[in-house]
Amino acid sequence: MNRSKYIDNIQFSENNNKLHAHIVGWYTGGKIDDHQFYVVVDDREAESHFERVDRFDIASQNNMSSGKRIGFNLVSDIDGYEAIETLQLRVRNAGKDELLLEMNKRNIKNIVAQTAIEYNIDEAILINSEGKEARLKVTGWAVGHGGDLSVKFTDKAGNELKHTSKYFNRVDLYMRGYADDPKDKIGFETEILTDKEDAVIHLSMGRYKKDADIFSEIRKQARARKRAHVRQFTSIATPGNVAHLVGYGFKHGFGDLREEAYRMITNGEESQEVIYQNWFEKHKVTKEELEKQAKHKFDYEPVISIVVPTYNTPIKYLREMIDSVVNQSYPHWQLCIADGSGGNKALEKTLKEYADKDKRVKYQILESNRGIAGNTNAALDMADGDVLGLLDHDDTLEPDALYEVVKCFQDREVDAVYTDEDKILGPDWRNVEAHFKPDFNLDLLRSNNYITHFFCAKKEIITSVGGFKEKYDGAQDYDVILRCYEKSRKVAHVAKILYHWRMHPNSTAANPQSKSYCHVAGQKAIQDHLDRVGVKGEVIMSEVFCTYRVKYERESSPLVSIVIPNKDHIADLKLCIDSVQEKSSYRNIEFIVVENNSTEKETFEYYDSVQKQYDNVRVVKWEKEFNYSAINNFGVKFANGEYILLLNNDTEIINPESIEDMLANCMRKEVGIVGAKLFYNDDTVQHGGVILGFGGVAGHACVGIDKRDPGYFARAFLSCDYSAVTAACMMISKELYNEVGGFSEEYAVAFNDVDFCMKVREKGYLVVYDAFSQWYHYESKSRGLDDTAEKMERFKGEVDRFQAKWKKQLDAGDPYYNKNFSLTKAVFMLDKE
Repeated sequence: MNRSKYIDNIQFSENNNKLHAHIVGWYTGGKIDDHQFYVVVDDREAESHFERVDRFDIASQNNMSSGKRIGFNLVSDIDGYEAIETLQLRVRNAGKDELLLEMNKRNIKNIVAQTAIEYNIDEAILINSEGKEARLKVTGWAVGHGGDLSVKFTDKAGNELKHTSKYFNRVDLYMRGYADDPKDKIGFETEILTDKEDAVIHLSMGRYKKDADIFSEIRKQARARKRAHVRQFTSIATPGNVAHLVGYGFKHGFGDLREEAYRMITNGEESQEVIYQNWFEKHKVTKEELEKQAKHKFDYEPVISIVVPTYNTPIKYLREMIDSVVNQSYPHWQLCIADGSGGNKALEKTLKEYADKDKRVKYQILESNRGIAGNTNAALDMADGDVLGLLDHDDTLEPDALYEVVKCFQDREVDAVYTDEDKILGPDWRNVEAHFKPDFNLDLLRSNNYITHFFCAKKEIITSVGGFKEKYDGAQDYDVILRCYEKSRKVAHVAKILYHWRMHPNSTAANPQSKSYCHVAGQKAIQDHLDRVGVKGEVIMSEVFCTYRVKYERESSPLVSIVIPNKDHIADLKLCIDSVQEKSSYRNIEFIVVENNSTEKETFEYYDSVQKQYDNVRVVKWEKEFNYSAINNFGVKFANGEYILLLNNDTEIINPESIEDMLANCMRKEVGIVGAKLFYNDDTVQHGGVILGFGGVAGHACVGIDKRDPGYFARAFLSCDYSAVTAACMMISKELYNEVGGFSEEYAVAFNDVDFCMKVREKGYLVVYDAFSQWYHYESKSRGLDDTAEKMERFKGEVDRFQAKWKKQLDAGDPYYNKNFSLTKAVFMLDKE
């Protein structure tokens, strides 16, 4: 088989001696609309048709400015399957003809057999809930090519198991070629009544059959999690977790450290979904608390007008939405509903019923559907309150939502508030996908609309920004949030799940790609935001749906001084320097290598040769004992650059734009420090930002996840603000470095970089994690481990020193994390209670 890089997926099926071919891929070059894809069978062009599709994932992976219409989805039905000898996919492009795929008879028959039935078990969880029968929840997808697919569940003896199933479309799989129509319901969620490890899924289509033991799938998932735990054990070597383990050892002895380490990162094998459902039930507001809230008197008691545009909302969902407002413990609210359904009598009757019972419920029947923005603006026009809240027509609020929002508005400088949220799923509307958000995070907001729901702002702010704009339909709330941020003095965050986003097959919550136009609208909303605030940059769609990368524009190209402490290990140092010299797109750089007590002859020979090889490399000598902080401070004194890049000697640049992108961020007036995304040599994440308080002091985010894993709500893939980043790869202006006094030299080994970031943040600057500056980090090879009693005692002293100095901030919690997350298990996870 001759298969080019442009082919993503090939699906063949045979029925009545006819070959059905479905090929998905992408192609660039020339004018997009000139591309003509066609199939050739045995040297004759076969009838086929194709459609162009957006491929923002490809654009992100290849640093293209746009993924608009670069993908293709081709279908061809070819008679005489048994006689086919060769099949080609070709493209005509501005007079040229290019071969994209070539297959012989054996290739074709192999793919027919392989793709006749395809499936995946996305998740399989055994659920034991109080008051309910034990059940196995299985989610996944299954597709049969060339006939009707039969799906059933039995035990291993073949006895059919009672189950209920829900089927839905999977546009993501259509885009990858697994379905011929985006409306095909190939996704499923099944609940099987069983409490035994004895369930099998049977898939059949004609002569093709596939069976899978569900609990084997569970065990595969458990093994995968354990493999992830092995990678996560590397996180125990980070300062925060080592601090915890050292403290544990001094308190309880060192014999059980292995078990304590495993407990820290596994917390049992129960899934986060199950843990969250139990957590949510325990943390919901109680009846007694609601009664107290209803009696509470605030100094400032604004009327909150909740605006809701409706459009043919299912009556059940509409009632649940309205009831969730009516049942609020805070009484000073107004519900403003604008309906653009155009004659939905059942809906109108329901609205009238509620308005007649409670004068705080107002509604208007619009003459026509004005679109998302127009309908919302109609609801805004009805609002009399001091604060406006945004609620979707099929979502719900927790009964204490408005009370918690009003608490935030007691700070009279707060102009906008947002809360945490989750999604509700399935026939019994389980709470899933909890989104525990950070406090206001500018760079995360410019990467995706992490605020979303529940968002409230003072009416004067929303009216001053002009309400909702039709040109942003699909991301109209994103645009309004960005505009409100621009006008607000403070944006507050309630770290509680107070909003429930309903998931059903047509909702963006369940299937984001059901509204792919949102992706384009979001890009425009961010770009226009940058233009309004006078920031030059280009917004690029990222590979995760509705996420973005901002490429900031530099006004100059200042010298960057790269400071690298080094002791022997010249192979590492050589790789580090050579990789930057050969790969980096940014060329105005110099290297300051700080020699630190090397003993090997080869090291000094290399110092001589590298300074002759590159005229931008200097070696300076540190003659005192090892002190990471002092060594960096010493090296910075020799730097001629306006900007300093602190870099470990055991790093290697991956993305050629890494330094350029860090510099563009670092030159922004509000940014003090920029850190990078670092990987181990097995392509798992070593650093994705630093969480203050994790492990007692600080720990890395996203440690151990795969390079292709976007992480919790895509945080590993998105540039965002953190409390700190590692100095293994850290950029700062030389002026600011000196202003804060450099690194604090009382931290000889640990937490010096976190302490440094805290000092910079005290000056009012942001610390940015740049997800697109990517490096390998081979982790502290030069210095060795803190494995002696003396070193461990020194380490414990640095822990104590840091905890005393930054006690107030540690007690308050990391504003870029969330107080509900674990500080001992793994980042972005709940502890089992």
